[in-house]
Amino acid sequence: MKLFGWKNNSFKFFGVSVLRYQIRKGSIVLRLLDIPVWKKKTELSELFQKVRENKNFDTRDLDNKIDRLCPDVDFAKLPVNKSRIAYLITELYDAGGHTKCVREQVCCLNGSYEQHVFFTKISRSYDLAPSAMSELAKNAVLSGEDISFIGWKKKLLKLFYKIADFNPSVLFVFIHPDDIFGTMLLSLLKKHTGIKLIYCPHASHYPNLGVSFADATLEALPTAAFITQHYRHFDRTVFVPMMSKKAEDFPSFSDEDIAAERKKIGIGENDLCTMSGAGAYKFFDGETSEYFRTIKKLLERNHNVTHVILSHFDNAQQNIIDKIFADSEAKKRLIILPFSTKYELFFKCADVFIDSFPVSSALTMIDLMRLKVPYVVKINCENAHWSFHEYQSPDYPYMFEKADDLLKGVEKLLSDKAERDRIIEANFNHYMNTFEGNSVKKRLCDIIDNADDLKRFYSGKINGNYQFKELGL
Repeated sequence: MKLFGWKNNSFKFFGVSVLRYQIRKGSIVLRLLDIPVWKKKTELSELFQKVRENKNFDTRDLDNKIDRLCPDVDFAKLPVNKSRIAYLITELYDAGGHTKCVREQVCCLNGSYEQHVFFTKISRSYDLAPSAMSELAKNAVLSGEDISFIGWKKKLLKLFYKIADFNPSVLFVFIHPDDIFGTMLLSLLKKHTGIKLIYCPHASHYPNLGVSFADATLEALPTAAFITQHYRHFDRTVFVPMMSKKAEDFPSFSDEDIAAERKKIGIGENDLCTMSGAGAYKFFDGETSEYFRTIKKLLERNHNVTHVILSHFDNAQQNIIDKIFADSEAKKRLIILPFSTKYELFFKCADVFIDSFPVSSALTMIDLMRLKVPYVVKINCENAHWSFHEYQSPDYPYMFEKADDLLKGVEKLLSDKAERDRIIEANFNHYMNTFEGNSVKKRLCDIIDNADDLKRFYSGKINGNYQFKELGL
């Protein structure tokens, strides 16, 4: 560990930030021991402010502004190496949806191609995702830069030349939706190499910088493809199911393992357990939460049920929860735990899993299919970009538009073990036919091996009666 030096936008001395850059009102501000000592407005700082304020899914104008700020490069375009593929990522986390996507894809394609994973914030990835980075390193070479305001052009070009020298046939793009430097790399790669850029909009419910430079976007849902075509104004969409674990990599937990974990969590021996897990923001509607009001009803109506949530709530969110459960004995049976890398064992402790809402948790539902945990899903009819019910089989009986109906569905599953077993098997079969790693691998390999002719994979125009209320849609 370095005792001092620049890391991202901070100069740290024995772990203390002595100097720090930040963007305030379109200006770069330098802070010494958190006291502002210098300020300057630049094209780049103004662009960061515009991106921060942007609510429009059509980012073509922002992409053009980013393109104009790209430095010049001297690079001769060469034929790509068809045995190589690569990934461009901002940063990863040990708990997080797109981390799973990258990890499973790199694992599944290991042995079929030479793989390289590039990061625009590699140090933060090692800090925030030690487990995920260790897993990735078993199947691919990892490298990158920490691109920030400090020497950004030099670091950007260094990373560009690393990717261009590796010269893969395809670059899968998993950058954060607001990653300006990642978007600059896409612009440079598009202009100066023959690498096909396949954008994976993992944050599909947000505006995504850089889509303009892609040769295709990978879409897992009709809703996501609809947004990309109608609101991002990009029609080169390709359907690929979300890739999850291969059958041979499924974990195995004994009844004793699960019973011991349930006891450790605090679930009574004769109690039933419902569970949810998601980023904190997914449970709240502004200053209130229909989700927690529904959980309160569940616990007050069913005294043998304990509800467990895997998340991390800030003080304001915790105050909302406390207010909803004020003067209710049900609060004793609400257990909140932090995220954990052993989430699979936690999930197995649930008798019924409850989807988060108003924002659904798509990848969690897919995990539950293979783990054989029954669940209920909430459909968000008002904001379709927050609803991921299309991952389910079309006839799945436990997805609901109204919270009261969802509650009844939970209670039915809790009271009927035979029904739980039936749903478990139906969901597992849907997983194996749709999301299992080897199944999705065939589709991805077909795309990679025929990247020179991506048109054959384009989905065509998507139409639907989708409703959107947020983010300018």
